[in-house]
Formats: sequence, structure tokens, C-alpha cells
Amino acid sequence: MTITTEVVNFKKLNILGIPCKGLMNMGDKVGNAVIELMEYVKDVKRWNGKSWFGVFQPCPVEVENEELIYFVCIETEGTIEQGNYPVELQQITIPAQRYLVIHKGKNDSIKDVYGRLDNFFIERNELQNSESHCYILEFPVDESWESVHVYVPIK
Repeated sequence: MTITTEVVNFKKLNILGIPCKGLMNMGDKVGNAVIELMEYVKDVKRWNGKSWFGVFQPCPVEVENEELIYFVCIETEGTIEQGNYPVELQQITIPAQRYLVIHKGKNDSIKDVYGRLDNFFIERNELQNSESHCYILEFPVDESWESVHVYVPIK
């Protein structure tokens, strides 16, 4: 296994995204949302040009998988006034936070990463910050999903 971890601090993120509800057929939903998003953001003037990424909504532990909302999104430079971006997109601000970053190699399963989350926290002596903004961010490095970075908020 080539899964590695590190701790980083992120500044506040301003994002525009398309929501995808539920984990069933997530690959198809995300693939279609990325195509839609890239079409919409062509006209967003304050997009910083970085690749798209995904964000899970803050949610209580007891939420069913099919109720989870995953946003396929892009980072913008500051907030954008409503009406200056397509109505199909939602604007979200994620506060500055510390994250445990899990780097998944091309031969590792994303399910293995999520299955080992508790072990990663124990190994690093960290606690997940699930009290307020329990976002999990995934930044695909390439379109084949061979290398993914999972960002889990920590205290």
C-alpha cells in the first residue's frame, strides 16, 4: 500500500459547486457533474483556474448514505454576488481549518482509505473535527483518479 498521511492548514475556501445526492452510482453522478461544472464556469470571472474537486456537506453521523450531498466544485477568488454565477451552482464558504491529508496511490482503493480513517487518526494522534464543519475534500490529481488526496478536518 502506498497510502501516506500529513497534517496541513487550509485558509478559508470559497467554492461554487453542483450538488450530487446519495452515494449510489457516485461515479456516474460525479462524471456528469464535472462536465456540467466545466461548462458553467467558463463564464465565472473569479474562478482561480485550479482543477475541480469534491466536498461532502457537513452532516451528523446518523445521516443515511443516500441523503449525503457531495458537491463537485471549483474554488473562487472570494465570494461572488448572487446573480453573477449560473443558478445551477451553489456557493459555499468553508472556514479555515486543519486537515489530515491522506494521499492515495494509484494501486490503492478509495474504499481502503475510508475504511482505515480511524487507524489514520490513531497513528497520527489526531481527532476528527466533526463538531461543526465536517467536510471531507477529495482533490483528484488527474482524470483517471489514480492519485487522490482526501482532506479530513481535524481539531
